[in-house]
Amino acid sequence: MRAATAARGLRSALPARPPSAHALAPAPAPPMGLPPDHVPVASLSMRSLLDVCTRSARGARTSLPSAAASLDDLPCMAERDRAAVEATLRERGVPEARFVQWYNAYTRPTWPECAALLEPLQPGELPPFVLQRALHKIAHSSEAASAMRLVARHLPTLGVDEAHRLCLFLWHRLLRTHEAWPSARALTHHTLETARRWLDKREPQPGYAHTLLFTAFTIALRGCPDERARAALLRVWAMACERAPRTRDELVAHLAHRVHTRRGAAWLSVPMLEDMLAPLPPEARPALLRVAVRTAAAQGDTAHARQWYAALDATADEAATPLLRALAHSPSHADVHEAWALFDALVQGTDAPPERARLADWMLMLRAAAGDARIPAARVAALLGLPGRDGRAVPGEGAPWRVPDDIHAQLQASVVAHTALVDGLLARGDPAYAWAVWDAMLQRGMAPDVWALTTLCRLYFQAGHPARALESVVHFCHGGWALPPRGTAVQLRVPTIEALRDVPLTQAPPEATARRVRVPPSTYLANTLLAGLLRAGAHETVLRVWEALGPTLHVRPDAVSLQVMLSAAARAARPRADLVAPLAVREYVRRTLLAQYPELQACTNPLEAAGRSVRGWLVRGELRLRRWEQWIEQRVAGLLRGAAGRADTPSSPAPTDAAMLCIDAQGFYQYCCLLQALLDAGADGTGMPSAALAREIADELFLVPAWMRALDLVPTRATLCLLCVAQDERLPPAAGAAPLREWLVAWLGEEHVPSDAEVGAWFREHRGLR
Repeated sequence: MRAATAARGLRSALPARPPSAHALAPAPAPPMGLPPDHVPVASLSMRSLLDVCTRSARGARTSLPSAAASLDDLPCMAERDRAAVEATLRERGVPEARFVQWYNAYTRPTWPECAALLEPLQPGELPPFVLQRALHKIAHSSEAASAMRLVARHLPTLGVDEAHRLCLFLWHRLLRTHEAWPSARALTHHTLETARRWLDKREPQPGYAHTLLFTAFTIALRGCPDERARAALLRVWAMACERAPRTRDELVAHLAHRVHTRRGAAWLSVPMLEDMLAPLPPEARPALLRVAVRTAAAQGDTAHARQWYAALDATADEAATPLLRALAHSPSHADVHEAWALFDALVQGTDAPPERARLADWMLMLRAAAGDARIPAARVAALLGLPGRDGRAVPGEGAPWRVPDDIHAQLQASVVAHTALVDGLLARGDPAYAWAVWDAMLQRGMAPDVWALTTLCRLYFQAGHPARALESVVHFCHGGWALPPRGTAVQLRVPTIEALRDVPLTQAPPEATARRVRVPPSTYLANTLLAGLLRAGAHETVLRVWEALGPTLHVRPDAVSLQVMLSAAARAARPRADLVAPLAVREYVRRTLLAQYPELQACTNPLEAAGRSVRGWLVRGELRLRRWEQWIEQRVAGLLRGAAGRADTPSSPAPTDAAMLCIDAQGFYQYCCLLQALLDAGADGTGMPSAALAREIADELFLVPAWMRALDLVPTRATLCLLCVAQDERLPPAAGAAPLREWLVAWLGEEHVPSDAEVGAWFREHRGLR
């Protein structure tokens, strides 16, 4: 040790060595051509040979080379190099044109260029490294369908290890990054086949199969609000239960770790959990039952939460709080009574200390007490140290509740507890006192979170002031406000319902140094705002708020947001009303869908798939006649009105990579309702800009089921009924509903197609009183 210390000191005392001339010289450039003579080309693998020709493996290429037509066009291909490469390719049976095709696919910057080069190749003619290099260039969900077609053709010819790497890459690139859920079914099929190949080897490899199944499950779980992701998750789960018990246990542990919040519980559904619990052995059920109780409680399914909690066959544990949530939020007095009994067992249980009831349990029962009209609201507010409606303190405060001192202090300083009290008072029907609690929370210097702001929006909607809800979101999320310091004295203000429209949202603190805060918005907050405006009848406002979600609130709309927007557009399309906004919504959705999923452009009208019967001949003749009429009208209109008169539909912004629509089966139903509302509004010929546009919308209505089939979405019963009724209204009487029904039966099966009685009932309910 002493010798090493002395040596370091001696080296530090010596003068610095002058820099070497070799150190100052730049690093030698990598070789520009093929390897030297002592490295024969014949010894290189095909991948190494292609890397050397493109010089991508050494990083020598600084600019994108142009496409090559022959070996002479490859960079730095001397005469000697060409002869060596030709001999190597001839020896390995690779045609020169195919090698050049691989090189071009290697060097093209975008996936469409690569796909056009690789599409003509037959199975067995495309090496996996070329395919994977091309797949790395996928940059948008619109490119997923062509990628899956190419992969499905060549994947069976690959080895199991190459298929393994390819499946993992596609799960991350297509589904996790770009959320291309229409490709989930095909990718899940290839993933399960690859996992079976690992397990069916002479020496099974469960570790590799576990990696595939676990990756597919976790990525599908993140997309579970989409029904295609849920179907993929259930298929992966079924195979894990059947062939990989260790993977099944780790998947349950992952679920228990992820599904501990309301957002995580929204990834699953009660029917999904019933299917997942069915194949489990008894020893593996408790962990998933706890997940099921939390999910059912978060979704308000009290019956299943109680059933699964009873199946645990254990005393109150971490699953007691989710069950308490389901019971406390139930509108049934019997469920609330059961919640109090369970809470008393947690607080006064003889087999556990008094602190067995956690802070979350007290907050849940605070919400239950606030929503119970039999308990005075001032008595509940006393738990948070708030005065009564008259401004005087309630004697005893939290003493009747027997709240521990530490719990009482945490409740008074908790934003969640104040939000629970506001939510309970809204359930009681007292928005004025609920607003007073919200204002007291701000006076105490507490920064509300997004859940508290969502509750404030519901408060204004319940009070009948929807514009105030919109102002509060803009104020707290976009502008921000100055927060007073904590510990400020509370002055309870209980305004009247009418005065809530004019009461300031916040009060400026007297301190000039008060910190300014903002509430980060969420998609759930945006959906609450949109749904409240829709119920208030502010249809035009819903459409304007939808446009401002991204630029102003920086929120990405989800499937629920799109459903609300389409519903508002359909309700705004009334007879003798201005159809500019609904037509713009229809054009925006149509253009964005066709740009996001180019495969939809190849879909055809299901009515044209009618058979060779007389009915099918009538349908095709009617459609052909209408197309000729549309063509003639467009030409005549162009001659009479000139080029300026051809713009019949309102313009909408061209879709970009960021403009993606999260649309599901319910969203397509709302889109069909919008198309039908536009047709009804323009039936008298006054609202629609032209008859040609009306026929185009009618044809698009029948294209929706073909679009859903291409996107692997199953239509709802309401969508099918609407389409059957629309066909009866717009086709000759001799055609009937048979052509569309035959097409639907061939796709979905007889049991999924509504009967004539069901279609008639839907017609009487939705369209019989027009």
